[in-house]
Amino acid sequence: MKNKNDEGVGAVHILLLLIGYIVLLSITVSFLLSQAYGSSVPGIELPTQKDVKTYSSEQSFIDCTANKSTFVRQTAGTWEYICGLGMRFVAGHGAFSYLLVDNVQKDSTSLYQNEYWINNTATNILGTHGDYVIILRYTGGGDQNEIQVKSDGFHIPQYFLTTTIWTGDSYFYPYPNANQITAVHIKTIYNDNTPLVDFYFNDNKIFTTTQLNSDKNIVNLFGRFYGGVASFTPGFILEDFQTQGAIISGLSSNIGDSLNSLTGILTMILKISVWSFPADILPLPFVIIFVNLPEAGIVICVVVIIIRGVG
Repeated sequence: MKNKNDEGVGAVHILLLLIGYIVLLSITVSFLLSQAYGSSVPGIELPTQKDVKTYSSEQSFIDCTANKSTFVRQTAGTWEYICGLGMRFVAGHGAFSYLLVDNVQKDSTSLYQNEYWINNTATNILGTHGDYVIILRYTGGGDQNEIQVKSDGFHIPQYFLTTTIWTGDSYFYPYPNANQITAVHIKTIYNDNTPLVDFYFNDNKIFTTTQLNSDKNIVNLFGRFYGGVASFTPGFILEDFQTQGAIISGLSSNIGDSLNSLTGILTMILKISVWSFPADILPLPFVIIFVNLPEAGIVICVVVIIIRGVG
């Protein structure tokens, strides 16, 4: 009997094949037509320098200099930017709500060196300060690396296969009442290739470990983000974020980095495959059979992946 996970995995395989087909077809047809008609083919846009934007490596909310364009996503909850106070978590649904920093680049030593200044004075319904998370590599899947700050210390979660179902700790460092400290400065030095992390808490080096989740997201289908925090306690505040690398949008260190989400993939496909040629140049039946039908298949696969999942 075929289960939902099998359908999700099968949809991923078909999706990758269809994407490869569309890209190859687009490049081939574009080249042939440009050779035949002596002009570039509309609809295919390569990245240009104007697409690259550089932001400050320090994003200070408390000083009112942060640029919200650098924050790609707020998951399963609401955060608000309060100038002079910080980025404050407002409300969620009982699980961690992530505030992710987009486009963080490696520094000159190929490391991600990030610093966080946190106001953890907010309390939960029990009158204590809640748990929170520091991101090393966010993927939304089983290869995610993060440090969870809890009452007993620092946890690096381990997950079941490609899901975010917690199965235990990849690494744990005991530190009683870690989440009860209200004024916090955290620094992480993360090597994504090893992987390895040095963790500093209020200017003291606490641990170094290689007991992290390996990278399973080979084609970067759902994106990677190398900075951010998470909380489920309303009132938790990120005051300041700083990285030793750069924050640059429109720039990728490898092919996968430019595809930060499934939506990004679909946008790229539309850019390179939706052409507006007169019928005497590219007949409509050709577009319908060889372009539109495969694109419809991609949409169906995406829907199946979202509904069924792959884990």
